[in-house]
Amino acid sequence: MIRTDTILDALKAAPGKSVSGAALAKELGVSRAAVWKHMAALKRRGYRIVTIPFQGYRLAACPDLMLSGDIKAGLKTRCFGKEVYSFQETSSTSDAASALARGGALEGTVVVADKQDQGRGRMGRSWESAPGVGIWMSIILRPHIPPMNAPQVTITSAVAVAELLRQETALEPAIEWPNDIVIQGRKVCGILTEMVAEQDRVEFVILGIGLNVNHAEKDFSPQVRNVATSLYLEDGKRRDRTVLVQRLLERLETVYDMLEAGKFNEIATQWSAHSCTLGRRVQCSFDGKPVQGTAESLALDGALLVRDDTGELYRVTCGDVLCI
Repeated sequence: MIRTDTILDALKAAPGKSVSGAALAKELGVSRAAVWKHMAALKRRGYRIVTIPFQGYRLAACPDLMLSGDIKAGLKTRCFGKEVYSFQETSSTSDAASALARGGALEGTVVVADKQDQGRGRMGRSWESAPGVGIWMSIILRPHIPPMNAPQVTITSAVAVAELLRQETALEPAIEWPNDIVIQGRKVCGILTEMVAEQDRVEFVILGIGLNVNHAEKDFSPQVRNVATSLYLEDGKRRDRTVLVQRLLERLETVYDMLEAGKFNEIATQWSAHSCTLGRRVQCSFDGKPVQGTAESLALDGALLVRDDTGELYRVTCGDVLCI
């Protein structure tokens, strides 16, 4: 028995060309009728396959469903995305990834969903995950850093996303400490890192990314419509989410490898160049006490350094930092 994805792989291996049904049947050791059944199954999944008399089948278009086989096809990474779990709907990609990590899944394993029912952001907030328009993805990481440096993973991921969006669009995304990517002050991407660790060793980190891609205004609830945006709303271009997932995984791996190589100082420099928080007056909380001051710099463990009006320097590692 062969899997439908085996037929799909054969079609993808010949972009723009026809694949002979007879030759495919012979190569795979099945009947031509079996090949036809798999082609019909692919069409039901949304793939547009053209049948050309006396030539065979040609893959004309793929559905925008972020399917595991589509993501892995042509992915140029060493580790990220070598294993992909794709869901049409799930409660949370981070919950699914955490369960896989506890079961021993390898670093770089990806969970992606077309829709989340219980997507979440920092501080226990919910994250809207409308179907068909965004990238809702989590990645299992097993970084070789002490637990106290876990904020570095969030900083690293924010740099990767901001740089990717600058490469893939004509937009100018900025990083709002520590985990939001904004365009003209409105959030286009949120990043959530959740860690499981022992006292001196990180067991795994779940990196969750929610990127608003093809949203129209109607795809946002009234509660977030004034503070959220999407790539489509900003430049009027609809994008293939599968291709964007691939590019995102490739960029994430590149910057993550810098972290693993001990080059966080370089990542911090990149973060500072993209930051819309540094140099501004902010309000935050330190040990339960409200603090106002200037966001001065990023520490090498990922903390934000805020200096108040008396000159005292605070290391902010969690909570909200609001520009005032």
